[in-house]
Amino acid sequence: MKTEFTINPIPKHILEKIKKIDKKLYLFPDGQVRFYSYLTTLNRELVKITVAVKTIRDVFYNKQVAVHGIHSEHCHVCDIEYSCFTGMGYKVGWHDQFLYNNEKNFEDGKWYTAERKYYNPYSILVNDNYLNRFPKYKYSAYKKYNGKCILDYLRVYEKYPQVELLLKAGISSYLATKVTLLKKLEKDKEFRKFIMEHKKDMADSFYSVKAILSAYKNHLSIRKAQELDRKITELKSSYAFKLISPTVNNDWIKFYDYLDEQNITPHTYYDYIYACDYIHLDMSIPKNVYPKDFNRWHDIRIDEYHTAKALKDAEERRQYMVKFIDVAKKYLPLQRNKKENYICIIAKSPDDLIKEGSILEHCVGRMNYDQKMAKEQSLIFFIRLAENPDKPFVTIEYSLENHKILQCHGKNNSKPDDEVLDYINKKWLPYANRKIKQLAA
Repeated sequence: MKTEFTINPIPKHILEKIKKIDKKLYLFPDGQVRFYSYLTTLNRELVKITVAVKTIRDVFYNKQVAVHGIHSEHCHVCDIEYSCFTGMGYKVGWHDQFLYNNEKNFEDGKWYTAERKYYNPYSILVNDNYLNRFPKYKYSAYKKYNGKCILDYLRVYEKYPQVELLLKAGISSYLATKVTLLKKLEKDKEFRKFIMEHKKDMADSFYSVKAILSAYKNHLSIRKAQELDRKITELKSSYAFKLISPTVNNDWIKFYDYLDEQNITPHTYYDYIYACDYIHLDMSIPKNVYPKDFNRWHDIRIDEYHTAKALKDAEERRQYMVKFIDVAKKYLPLQRNKKENYICIIAKSPDDLIKEGSILEHCVGRMNYDQKMAKEQSLIFFIRLAENPDKPFVTIEYSLENHKILQCHGKNNSKPDDEVLDYINKKWLPYANRKIKQLAA
């Protein structure tokens, strides 16, 4: 939104400071845009003015592009556009300084209001000692702050003065200004002691706030708490988490200490408790959750699992075989054996499918056709030559839902000749559908 706003030109001593610093930092600037900033007072408010600079053919170009006030929710911007698609996130217009002919759509030399968070590029502050003019900021340890924007720090300092102690203790600017930590410092004296005892660990921003709070709560080193958080996050993304979590009652410290002690991985432990769950072992008993000799008990439980599974599979196989045979008996009337060149017989067991598929070299003995038949989803019939009824010839899959032939294949999935297809479609299929209606009646 356009606004009535004017500021004084960049003071000469400020511009000289910017040039001096820029010359040290950028020996060969080759036209890229850089940002610097300086502090001043505007309408009785401490403000930070951001300056964009550019060097082309040894000519130093500069312009004020943003003004941020310490207590203002909005900032003022001119000839700058926020863009997440550019490397620095900002584009600056230089049309008014005759660097190009066509004016860009965001530059007209006028000031606009905008949200301060979007128009606050990282910049080098050239006159931080300006804060000495303000008694309330003079002893704020501002010189130790190395974050993005000094005003952000001062806003935190006004609300949580203890941030000064953290910076003076050598704690990183990133962690020192975290409101979550500052609030806890304000209320918890023991937490203050903890922070001071671990200040060396917090000298950079390697550790997260979550890890620091976890370390304090669980009496761990911050390094261990951070590593623990990483391990839990990694485990949560795997299939093993859902079973491990309730088993160990979310006591991750004890869990990972146990893994380290036994020299095992979470997935090895998962294999163990999966086996325990399968054999219905009582996992409310601590010795089952954390056996003393893990590798020994892992092997025992895995053996018990394989034995139990083999018994269960055998029973399921027996039940499934019985059901398959029952289905074959039920639809036995669909067989056709008349005085013709061909006969049609139903598969009476899964072994019949395996034999058929093996001889004709197709997949009827595999790919779950036996399960489909046991569930009455489809039926498998064998077309044989009447003169050689025991020799596999053509296999068909018949849909019980649609009363149609789904597949019809000879050896190597070949298409049967017209005579065979004529028998199947014009003689057997109408016959089978009549029998299906009789069975349903």
